[in-house]
Amino acid sequence: MSDEKQDELVSQRRFEELSARVNANRADIEALRTRVDVDQELIAAIDAQAALGLERASQLQVALRTSRKIGAAMGIIMAERKLGETDAFAVLCKASQDTNRKLRDIAEAVVETGDASGLPQL
Repeated sequence: MSDEKQDELVSQRRFEELSARVNANRADIEALRTRVDVDQELIAAIDAQAALGLERASQLQVALRTSRKIGAAMGIIMAERKLGETDAFAVLCKASQDTNRKLRDIAEAVVETGDASGLPQL
């Protein structure tokens, strides 16, 4: 076999090897792209869960503060009117319904003023 023919065969083998590597690299790149897409979706889902967690924590903090204010307002009503817990809460509920205001806002006003005389009677 001539040197020229042998060089051509070597070149052909080298080309085939390089082509195989390129194809393998293309497959690897495509697999990585797919994985990046999945990872991005997972990150987005985790971010969404974190945002929901923060919102929930904020809501729980508001609920805790509100609960304390309502309890304090009930205590003021109980002391002023000699009522039990259930009736004191009913007074707050009735005031909320009659004035179309949030119960927590009415409770806050009672706590701030220390006066429940403006609330409705049962």
